[in-house]
Amino acid sequence: MLSLAACSTTTVEKLSPEAGVEPTEPVEPGDPQLPDPPACVPKCGTRACGSDGCGGTCGSCKKGETCNTNKGTCASTCMPSCTGLVCGPDGCGGTCGSCSTGTCRNGECQCTTDADCGPNRVCGQDTSGNHGCTPVCNPFDGSTCTGGKACASFAEDGAGRLIAACVPIGTKLENEPCTDQANFAGTDCGPGLTCVKPTSTAPSPVCMRFCDATHACPKPGQTCVPLANGTNAASVYSVCGPPMGPCTPNPCTSANKNVCTVVGGVAQCGCNAGYGDQGGTCVKICAPSCAGKTCGPDGCGGTCGACAAGATCKSTGQCCTPSCAGKTCGSDGCGGTCGTCGAGQICSASGQCNVCTPSCAGKTCGPDGCGGSCGFCAVGVCNGSGQCACTPKCAGKNCGDDGCGGTCGACSFGKTCAAGLCTDPNFCSSSPCYAAFSEGGCCASSAFCVRGAGQANTFCRNACGKSGEGCRGDNDCCSPLNCFGNVCQ
Repeated sequence: MLSLAACSTTTVEKLSPEAGVEPTEPVEPGDPQLPDPPACVPKCGTRACGSDGCGGTCGSCKKGETCNTNKGTCASTCMPSCTGLVCGPDGCGGTCGSCSTGTCRNGECQCTTDADCGPNRVCGQDTSGNHGCTPVCNPFDGSTCTGGKACASFAEDGAGRLIAACVPIGTKLENEPCTDQANFAGTDCGPGLTCVKPTSTAPSPVCMRFCDATHACPKPGQTCVPLANGTNAASVYSVCGPPMGPCTPNPCTSANKNVCTVVGGVAQCGCNAGYGDQGGTCVKICAPSCAGKTCGPDGCGGTCGACAAGATCKSTGQCCTPSCAGKTCGSDGCGGTCGTCGAGQICSASGQCNVCTPSCAGKTCGPDGCGGSCGFCAVGVCNGSGQCACTPKCAGKNCGDDGCGGTCGACSFGKTCAAGLCTDPNFCSSSPCYAAFSEGGCCASSAFCVRGAGQANTFCRNACGKSGEGCRGDNDCCSPLNCFGNVCQ
């Protein structure tokens, strides 16, 4: 056995730092120097996060993820949201999908150019800024739209072009206010119409009719006006302006039938106020007139009432009971007579027939005082003394005063006497006014067109028609008479 020799213990003092030598621990004499410990090697392997075993890290997790320190794996704490989305971010750093063509906007793939849409389709833009592929349609060819849609709406593409689109349509008529819904959801205008503003300054759009070189505007006063593109350049689409509804211009032009209303999209003509339809002809509605009357005609073919037995109806419309007690002649007080006197008699004021002795002494003409005559003048006229005097002056005259209290003649119906001549102040032509009661008129708006009882034609005159005289309408008859069957009654 080997043994170590005894040695004395020696202490090595530490060097001061100022000496530039690191201080050491005391070493026993004869002990060998120990080696440095080995360096630490990080151990991450498949770990994506957490400690590497050497005081470092194997990585960090993305936003929305946490690290499982035991496994060194990242786990997501975010729930992706892609409901209703086909593209774009999922809210957790991922994606809901991508677009094969076009651009993703608001979670949907939208076109950017016509090339994104395929044949016979274009990329249009709605009022909300969304783009979509839509078929190119023809407003005059119904086969270009299917599924109950019509070529009635417009969109602008990226170049500012107006593009007609197939959309569901409504029932509104031309010139009615309308709404063109966003995203090509439809318009409430009817077939052949589109919803646009008639002018750039119009406050709101109305339904307007499509037109082109081969489809002219159907109404007078309309012209085919091209719509403007977004660039203000003329587009290939045109509409009829100004817009006109079924009653513009008014198609109701028949006499007294000028009221136009729209029924089921079609103009219907009705009678004017105060007129009623009789077999398609508007005739004046008669208003019975019985004010202040208890009997007699009401002016419309009816009656205002009947009088009691024994009473008669006066021309004023009042019932009257004749009074002939103690009378043999004269008025009965109701427009009738209590009787007439025989020859050589005269009715007294008390209603009695008295013998009358004619008185013609010193008279050659004039009344004899008993209802007879003392004679007639062959020349001249009879004066108040019963003498023929004065020579009538009618040369060049056919009417008017003869200068002797008589007349040079009477004018025919409808004419008046002026300066001894019969004239018609309202005469317009050789034809009577309203010949055969057809349309026509008098020169003076204030004149009446009437026909004398028993006469064939009507004439203009300044007096209204009396009972039994001809007429064209109620205004030609004297009040309260009305015109029935072209006769005032």
